[in-house]
Amino acid sequence: MPMNPASRDFIYNEDMERTEFLLANHLRYTSRARSYGLAENDEKRDLLLDPNGPYRDENPDDRRFLEDVLYTQLFDRVNQLIDDFAALCHALSHPLQKVPKLIVNAPAANGVFRQLDEATWRNLLRYGDLAPLDIPAAEYEFIELIRAKNIAVRMRFIERLQQVLKTYRHLHAKLKHGHLYLYAMEELLIDDERVVVIPVVYDSSDVDNRGWIVFTEKTYRVWEQLHNDLLSFSRDLAQRNLKYIRRRGIELVEHSTMFEISEKDRMRLERVVTEADEQVPEHPIVGKKRFLAPPREEINRQIKMMLDMYAETAVGDSLEERTK
Repeated sequence: MPMNPASRDFIYNEDMERTEFLLANHLRYTSRARSYGLAENDEKRDLLLDPNGPYRDENPDDRRFLEDVLYTQLFDRVNQLIDDFAALCHALSHPLQKVPKLIVNAPAANGVFRQLDEATWRNLLRYGDLAPLDIPAAEYEFIELIRAKNIAVRMRFIERLQQVLKTYRHLHAKLKHGHLYLYAMEELLIDDERVVVIPVVYDSSDVDNRGWIVFTEKTYRVWEQLHNDLLSFSRDLAQRNLKYIRRRGIELVEHSTMFEISEKDRMRLERVVTEADEQVPEHPIVGKKRFLAPPREEINRQIKMMLDMYAETAVGDSLEERTK
């Protein structure tokens, strides 16, 4: 089968190496960083809610406080992942050499998501023209159908994220003004369903001006699903673009599906992709870690500052000694 030509805009240079390493690093560490501790939090939540569990003798207010902390950590992590995903989409929609600069200077997530139309998604997913491959008409239509569904699934996911941002982004921004410190989480029973209400202060000068984040058992699971989906869509996007770089600008027939397909269709897709890619070389990752060490003076300054911070008030000193 003929091979798709490389994109005329693709140039593998030092800037592209940086992008290559950044994407590889994203795949290696982002999901681990954003998911760190959440599985343990879920287990702890189960224990907190178990009437016969290890927290059964704790003060109910203290149990609710711990539950509140677990919910707000998940809430915060999802909002961070939305920003991560928006930054990735923004950067990868531009020439790949610019990704390292753009990903740290991305506009607000809502602005990015409004720009993600079908044409932009085709570029982000690195879909190439199928015509040069000379594949049978039936397979051509099959691949285009898979591509269209893949794009539709992503656009629907963006709609979900926009709903989250509309309802919760201002609450996330204001969460720093305090809620745990000023108000306790409240627990309600509505239609026999336990409802947890977390107050968020809007204005630090008016602590009675507040909003609320509402959790039930079902919505808690939805937040978990959002977290997992954000990781999946982000990883898929990074994998596709890293593969495109490793193929030195040869676009993809298809990489993966973010929706369920039959085993028969999965095997058919795999066969078409394998035949199309049989002559496409994939180069190893060249990009190297670029570590810019701070000057030795700065290292020494920070170490000294921290070690000196409590040097004159060591644990065990008497109050009289500390106040001399």
